[in-house]
Formats: sequence, structure tokens, C-alpha cells
Amino acid sequence: MSSTLAAQNSEEMLVFKLSKLYEKYGYFKLKTNKFEKYDFYLNSKHFFNDDKMITFTDFNGNLLALKPDTTFSIAKSSRIKLNQIRKIYYNDNVFRACEKNNEYEKINQSGVECIGDIDFYNICEVVGLAAESLHLVSDECVLNISHLGVIFALLKNKKKKKRQLQLFKFIEGKNIPGVKALCGIMGIDQNITEQIFNLISTYGPAKNAIPKLIGKMKNVEAIEKLNELQKIVEVVQNKTKVNFIIDMSITTGFMNYYDGLIFKGFVKNVPSHVVAGGQYTRLMKHLGKPGRAIGFSIYLDLINNLKCSKKYDIDVFLLYDYSDNLAKVYEKVCQLVSEGKSVYCGKNMDKSIKAKVTIKFNEIGNGGI
Repeated sequence: MSSTLAAQNSEEMLVFKLSKLYEKYGYFKLKTNKFEKYDFYLNSKHFFNDDKMITFTDFNGNLLALKPDTTFSIAKSSRIKLNQIRKIYYNDNVFRACEKNNEYEKINQSGVECIGDIDFYNICEVVGLAAESLHLVSDECVLNISHLGVIFALLKNKKKKKRQLQLFKFIEGKNIPGVKALCGIMGIDQNITEQIFNLISTYGPAKNAIPKLIGKMKNVEAIEKLNELQKIVEVVQNKTKVNFIIDMSITTGFMNYYDGLIFKGFVKNVPSHVVAGGQYTRLMKHLGKPGRAIGFSIYLDLINNLKCSKKYDIDVFLLYDYSDNLAKVYEKVCQLVSEGKSVYCGKNMDKSIKAKVTIKFNEIGNGGI
């Protein structure tokens, strides 16, 4: 099977499984536009780490931009009242500039957004869905999780946004010299700087890392946020096979709208995170929307590379000819499928399909395959 066709098949199957998962928890599919008016992004450019966008003019002379982020559009278009919650999932494309070659790329995504009067339960539910989504991609996975409220508490009186964003970039890169120098420029005292160093250097299983951090923190509000993070992890970890890793260096990523719980999911053999999400209350406020919000995206293009590296395309390639009893052939295929095997049944061998077992129907004995 060609790598392109295999990728399409694996992506479609994963999207189907993810959709079923989200629908079981009461999430409804939303279809979004491929573009927005450019002014919408221009007025919110401080939320973007990269303001390079593909723009074009429509027949009415309006300047439009191909959508660089789905969450932004969903938050903008949400119609929600006080005490309401909207649970949304989507399968969508976004368009961003690639850092490696400075070209634009289309990124295929699936994701979830929970918007409105969200509480502790909703946060746990979304984090749990992120973990289960990750597990659908691969059994060998981890969810790295952090809470931006901790560092916001430490920087409470330091409101210079440009300096703060630069500090976040240094923290995400675990750049200790850069953090130390910028803390000096920002007038952050040595006590707070050391606590930031503790955040950067703490990494490991949640059950060990969070108590360790709480013991080192001196800021009351920061400790409260760590306690909140601990409760969320404890609730969700008990209901999933995914391991939770504390990584307090996670800050913003592509978008700067995250302001609370934040996480990234990783699977074996993929060099970058395949899941990313978190809370974004300040984006809701910026857009004049009531309530809070939390969500995540899954980067399907990265997962395709993982799926296409598998050893076999299918379990059984079953060959038959017209001398065989075709009703019996169909019966055998149904039996194998009911046993959990994937089967390609045909008259001719197809060398592009990698099968674990290739066998002729008339060679199958009573013992089966």
C-alpha cells in the first residue's frame, strides 16, 4: 500500500475514533470557516507568537486571512450566556508559517473546546479526553502538564508584556542564563528568581514532582495553583493508562492566550508533541465573551508519520479464485474479522500491501489462520 494511501486511511480511522470518543461525553461537532477577516487577527496580534499569515482580498475588497488557529475562531464565534456551557469538537485545517523552511503549511487538526461556566469537573473532563485521545494514537505516550498560574503568581507585579513573553520563551527553552539575565532587567528579586529556577528544573512523574515543588515554593498563590494542579492530576490519572509528567517549562507554544492549566502530549517515535492545549480565560475576556474556556488540539499530520512506519498494513491477505466456493470465502472473511483480524480478500496478489500472513483460501485447514 502506498504511504500516501496508508496515511489517509490511518488518519480517517483515527478521526472516526476520536469523534466517537468526544460524542460519548456530550461534545457536538462544529464546522468552522477556513478564513477570517484580517482585522480580527490584527486587533489580537499580541496573542500570536508568529503574525505571518496568508492573506487575500475577496470580491468586496475585504482583506481576509486563512485561519492560523481554530481555538481563536471558535472562541470568537461562540454564542454563550452566563451559566451556560458549550462542548464542541472539530476536525479542521489551519495554515501557519513553517519555522524550518519559512514556507506555509496546512496542518490537519482534531480537537475539543469547552467554553462557558466551566468548573473543576469540566477541566478534569477535558484533560481526561486529551489523555484518552493520546492513548488512541499510541499505547506508549505521556502527557506533560503544567500550570501557568504558578509563574503568573510569581510575576504578579511585573506587567511588561514583551519582557514577560521573552521570559516565557527562555523558560520553555530551559535557558537558565537567559532567565537570570532577564529577571535582573525586570527587577525580579533573587528569591523569586530562585523559585523560577526550581520550576524549570523540576521534571518527572506528577505524584513525586508536585509535592517537591510545593515544598520549595514560598508564594501562597503559587502554592494554591500547584494544589489545584495536583487535584486535577489525581482525579484524571486514576481513570487513564496515560502517565502524567510535570514539566513546568511548558508556557505558551504557538499562541499566547493560555493562562492556567497547560499541557502537551507525546508519543514514542514522534519528535514533537502531538497534543497541545490548556485554559484560555483571558482570550475570552479579550473577545468580550462570558465565562472561561479549556481545550486542546491533536496534530494529525505528525501522527500520520507514526502510523505509516508500522510493519504491516493488514493482518491477512486472503487469495481466492473462481473455483472456490465464494460464499464460503465470504464466510471465512467475516469469521476472521470477528476474531479481530484485518483482512484483504482478493483474486490477485498486490505487492504494495504488506500483510502479516498471505494465504490461499483452498490452503486453509481446519485449524484456521
